[in-house]
Amino acid sequence: MPDFFEVDAIVKSYDSAIVKRIFAYVRPYRGLLVAATLSLALATLGSLVLPVLVQRTVDEALMVSWVAVDASRSSDPRLADMSGGKTGPILAGRLFVRESQVARLSLAHTRDLVAEGILDQGPYYLTRVSAT
Repeated sequence: MPDFFEVDAIVKSYDSAIVKRIFAYVRPYRGLLVAATLSLALATLGSLVLPVLVQRTVDEALMVSWVAVDASRSSDPRLADMSGGKTGPILAGRLFVRESQVARLSLAHTRDLVAEGILDQGPYYLTRVSAT
């Protein structure tokens, strides 16, 4: 079957004369070009930051998950980086801290604490129970 269309590979390299000619047309609108470039950069940044903000909102405010620490061994020096002065409730001999605080610990310390039974990663979801 014959080829009805000839296909030629068109490959061109960078031509500074063409770029200068294009920028000659853009020169009267250089303020708008700068504004459009900055707007594009801000829009890109905003679209990249939005998922992170949603993730932190859900994890830290809407679905707060807790990790249990053996209250009798909560003074372990490996846990010093985790608390940050914030502790949660103590229930059934366990001190509960937010899961986000465990992320401050090194992976090796976390593994050791779980292996020793000091840290129970759960996750636990605590709610208030009101007597009515």
